[in-house]
Amino acid sequence: MFLRLKWLLELIAGVNQECADDPWRFEGRVWVESTMRAVFPHQFCFARCSIAIVLALLVCSSFSLGADTKVHLPAGEVTKRLAEGSTKMTYHVAMPKEQPESGRAPLLILFSPGGDGKRILEPVAPAANRYGWIAVGVDKLRNGAMDTRLMQRMEDQVLDDILRVIPHDSERIYLGGLSGGAMRAFSLTVRRKKDGFAGVLSMGGWLGGTQYARRDYPKGLAVAMIAGDKDEGAHQWSRHDAAVFTRLGGRVQMFVFPGGHQMAPTGIIRQSIKWFDKDWRTYH
Repeated sequence: MFLRLKWLLELIAGVNQECADDPWRFEGRVWVESTMRAVFPHQFCFARCSIAIVLALLVCSSFSLGADTKVHLPAGEVTKRLAEGSTKMTYHVAMPKEQPESGRAPLLILFSPGGDGKRILEPVAPAANRYGWIAVGVDKLRNGAMDTRLMQRMEDQVLDDILRVIPHDSERIYLGGLSGGAMRAFSLTVRRKKDGFAGVLSMGGWLGGTQYARRDYPKGLAVAMIAGDKDEGAHQWSRHDAAVFTRLGGRVQMFVFPGGHQMAPTGIIRQSIKWFDKDWRTYH
């Protein structure tokens, strides 16, 4: 970007100097140029300067627009999008039927253990819609061995695209997921701390063990932990993980439903989103 802009600025400076020295000093000029020089000695020099300036302004404006480009997403519908970048990440956006009174909707970005963004969105979208939230389900990122650099590039490209194109409340960005997707959400609050995430919706997930308790998690996170009453893995770590966030000034709320290590029903997800709204009003 900056190299092209520099080139255009150098072009302007060069043309101006050329006009000052000799407006028609170009190699390979033809007799038409000589004729036009005699008739219009200054107009062509001015025209070339003007074109260069216009090009520079167009480049600057295109970059400024690209940095904050929003797209139209139909209200009350789920739209699949392809993220910019070499990893060709895709994600699904569920827009609420009505915008919240503030005009800026909270954003919930979800990860699934199988990399199926549409499937994890199905029980979440109705709950998010109830409270005017935007819910996003991310594809491709799944549990299992994966090259770390590739995985992080996939995460960065899809998150950058989501945050760039979806109109949302920049102070209320939440991550979430099921099982390994929840672990990814917790991990991203550390690796992408600059994004200022407001909280995490963990469904049958945990940090990953005692070695993860010492990571540099953001202060003041709101964490909703959802688990089935028979989900032994999630319950084994729930108190440990809750203590990690409360020590950092966070708030943790546990939600339990009849079931095992599985996707939470819409009703319990709705309760957790309602709690997020109440938590935000209370502490912000």
